[in-house]
Amino acid sequence: MTLSGHRKDGLVAAIPEEENSLTGIMEQLRAPSAKAMKLLVRDYSGRHPTWIPGLILRQRSKMPHEIQVGSARWIRHANQIRLTDAQILPTGPKNPSAASSEGQPEQSTTATLDRQDMQADLRCKLQESQKKKVSLAGTVYRRRIMNSITMKCSRHLSVMRSRYTNAYMRIHIGTLISMAIGNYYARLHNSDASERQSLNDKNKTDPGDLGESLAPVYQSVNP
Repeated sequence: MTLSGHRKDGLVAAIPEEENSLTGIMEQLRAPSAKAMKLLVRDYSGRHPTWIPGLILRQRSKMPHEIQVGSARWIRHANQIRLTDAQILPTGPKNPSAASSEGQPEQSTTATLDRQDMQADLRCKLQESQKKKVSLAGTVYRRRIMNSITMKCSRHLSVMRSRYTNAYMRIHIGTLISMAIGNYYARLHNSDASERQSLNDKNKTDPGDLGESLAPVYQSVNP
């Protein structure tokens, strides 16, 4: 079981191994000979994580302990600290005879950390490339969808416009034809009425004219 804790600037202290758990560190810190334990703390504040040295300082009380990174100090209770992606650096034996063998673990630890940094950088690059591919694919998919919707809408609008235009033209042409037919029948009716009126006007004559016109006929019948 691991316990977690984060700083605002992105510093996280961690130890993934079970034997290097926080309980083991507290037990080592309770020992009278142990005053401090060296750590490498992973810094996640930048774009690429880096390793920086840190210390867990022993105090008289059991909790809290201090994790000192550079000039900054991070004071947290022991049950709020998660030590992930970090390595415990050996403080080295006190006898000078074993001091010559101290460089080998440090070199191996440095090589391990360099390898881990390279793997982390590769993971970051792969994640960034995958994110770019996914975002590009999503952009292309959204663009295709928008283009298809635009084409469908424009096609539908053109069809509806042509339908309404045809209907309007039909109605307009029908109106013109009906107006022409109505004008024709009105003119015909007016011409018939005027002709009838003119005939009536011609048939209306006065009696003197009628007598003069009928006189020769009367004379021929009654000599």
